[in-house]
Amino acid sequence: MPNVKIDSVVSKWEKEKFHKAEKRVREYEKLRDLRRAESSYYEAKNFWLLNELYFEKGINEILKEYFDALIDLFLYYKFPDKEKRMTIL
Repeated sequence: MPNVKIDSVVSKWEKEKFHKAEKRVREYEKLRDLRRAESSYYEAKNFWLLNELYFEKGINEILKEYFDALIDLFLYYKFPDKEKRMTIL
């Protein structure tokens, strides 16, 4: 969360606007978690792609399905609106 936003949230918290402040914090937590998830996804997929040659063919097919399912899940959380999600794909 940027420092400017932290000050805003703390100000709201101190002025008894707990719900607005809490909502803002939750929004930033979700963004942070989505960034971490995306980073971890690409790190794992890159590891697989770099080492694909060393895995058995059957394992590679399973991993491809796994990563396809993971990106679908990630996009579902990032874009809950189905129409937006479909434009990304």
